[in-house]
Amino acid sequence: MPKNNSKNGLIAISLEEGTFLSYIIWPMNTFHIIARMLDTFDVYQNVVSLKNYSELPYKSSTGRHDRTWRQSILLSKNEKTIEVTDRFYELLYNLFKSSNASQQVSDLLQNRTYFSQLIELFNASDSCAFNIKNTLFSEGARAYIAAQVKKLARSESSAILSFSNCNSSYGSVHYKTHTPQSGISLNSLSHDLAYVKAGVEINSLPQKVEYKNEQKDFNILLLPWPLKVEDNFFNTAVKPLLQMDDEFGFFSYSNLELITAKKIIYAVEGSDSPLDLVVIPECSIDSVNKQTIISELGRYFKSKDLKVPTFIFGVFKKGTGGTYGENSLSVLVWDENTSCFVVETQQKHHRWAIDQQQVSNYGLQKVFEGKKVKWWEDCLIGSRKLLSFEKSSTHICPLICEDLARQEPISGVLRSLAPHLVVALLLDGPQLKSRWPGHYSHTLVDEPGSSVLTISPYGIVERSTNGGEFSKSNVISLWSEPNKTVEIGLDDEKAGVVLMLVQEESKQWTADGRLEPKKRLRYKGHRSVCSTNELSEK
Repeated sequence: MPKNNSKNGLIAISLEEGTFLSYIIWPMNTFHIIARMLDTFDVYQNVVSLKNYSELPYKSSTGRHDRTWRQSILLSKNEKTIEVTDRFYELLYNLFKSSNASQQVSDLLQNRTYFSQLIELFNASDSCAFNIKNTLFSEGARAYIAAQVKKLARSESSAILSFSNCNSSYGSVHYKTHTPQSGISLNSLSHDLAYVKAGVEINSLPQKVEYKNEQKDFNILLLPWPLKVEDNFFNTAVKPLLQMDDEFGFFSYSNLELITAKKIIYAVEGSDSPLDLVVIPECSIDSVNKQTIISELGRYFKSKDLKVPTFIFGVFKKGTGGTYGENSLSVLVWDENTSCFVVETQQKHHRWAIDQQQVSNYGLQKVFEGKKVKWWEDCLIGSRKLLSFEKSSTHICPLICEDLARQEPISGVLRSLAPHLVVALLLDGPQLKSRWPGHYSHTLVDEPGSSVLTISPYGIVERSTNGGEFSKSNVISLWSEPNKTVEIGLDDEKAGVVLMLVQEESKQWTADGRLEPKKRLRYKGHRSVCSTNELSEK
């Protein structure tokens, strides 16, 4: 690794394009390389093994490297040169010198000194990445940071596929939130970065606005629409696209209770609260009307001096002829620089299958007359993709219905990203803690410690009576957090619910005992808002 002469106690390193040093000086790349080594050779558990404990780095040593690294990046005036301390350079040299390239990685990892220094750099890269996070997308970012971010950004999208420049076939690196507090895994060894194996595309929507006055309250407007679901919202598909056994059929669902921007704006204004997030359930908005709604919402907020919430809503499109329908969600994030919404889409990963029990439960016997074992949802299942974004210093990942329950392929990715909040859009019955959404929500609450919010349309909830055997329910949402679950009901003649949360500090440790204060979302209260009579007039 070439270096220039030392000056002012610092070593000036040339970062010519394509050199190995130009890669590893970016902390996300270094984290990526080391995390993949630890994962591939299954040696991360050695960090907490007694035989190696005495040789692992002191926390203060790692902290000095973090400060050195961070200052070098933040103070770099150009993208071609960076200055580091001699001690930090020595660590990089010891780990990545040319003589190591001739050795097997598995052999290097058996060397206790090498392993100890590798963990020292791994910890420093994790901490350094966190400490430069708020500068990545600021207008005043120094040349080196600006150049790195330019490499990461996708020209056709607002999303970042990885904060590492390493080959995507070797996975990706993203910011995470919680650190698992039990068990030993690669996730439990880092506080701020997550290594995710290839297979699921993660679109990170970076928080481009710095919040100077950090808030503690976090308010969500829940709009459980449609409020009425008729039989004709469901239809059987005449020509299923898959050649399945005759025991199986296909169906489509369309929300025929039109949702407009005017109705959403009425609910936002009627919430009488500064909102951080607005959530509308699965298959709520017709894809034909989606762009019109986004445009009208954009014009409204551009003309108002209001805090602009982020929107998450379900989208549907009915299949025609030889094409599948669509079941997806859209996330609308307000960009302060352009005064418009940035829009990203995530497809559903698992089809809904209606069986005879559900036909009876939702009173759909007139629609599903044939005695099929299951009726599969007629929707496209595309490549796996997960959205990860921040709002008001809160990390959020949304899901659609069955994606909450199925372990593959999303569950492991969610545990790696460990967001503050998982929002699941459902087309389901009452959101009771005893039903399946409550069960699967608590698996994410237990590890990695995320809070989970589920929401279903009131129109589906009230149909869930098993042919009149059960009384109608109004529980349209379920809030799950550590040691607390809240069933959220919609009051009569009301169109929405404001869920009030508060951000509280929580101490979390990595598996090797490094402390970092984190935040959790805690339930504060909820109240029903907006008149259904006034909503129908919009």
